[in-house]
Amino acid sequence: MTQPTDYESRYGIHRRRDFRVVWILGFTFLAAFAGWSVWALSSDRSFGLEWVAFESETGGTVASVTWNVTAPVGTEVSCAIRTVAPSMSTNGWLIVNLPASTTSTSTHRETVRAVGETRGIEVYSCWRTTF
Repeated sequence: MTQPTDYESRYGIHRRRDFRVVWILGFTFLAAFAGWSVWALSSDRSFGLEWVAFESETGGTVASVTWNVTAPVGTEVSCAIRTVAPSMSTNGWLIVNLPASTTSTSTHRETVRAVGETRGIEVYSCWRTTF
């Protein structure tokens, strides 16, 4: 029977008890996670969207929606408004550019003319256009 040292020297297998690589990888992961956490928590969370009401004539091609937008003061915002047909397919889109407001929350109302009969209307998304 051969000794473990003979086996290691013969085939070039060395079992090192060096954990430097593990420490470096662990520190790198920890630093990346800390950096991401600081970035995520420092981002501007003062932007939001709230539906207030919508109106639609039954069988009509025109629908209206009223909504609130919360954004930093002096920030221009754009919103996409979508109407849906009775089959729940999209039949109308409108992009609305809202001017900068002097208050953080502002109320807006818009009317959208659709291609066919509308069953509903929604403010699909809002985004900042100035930073």
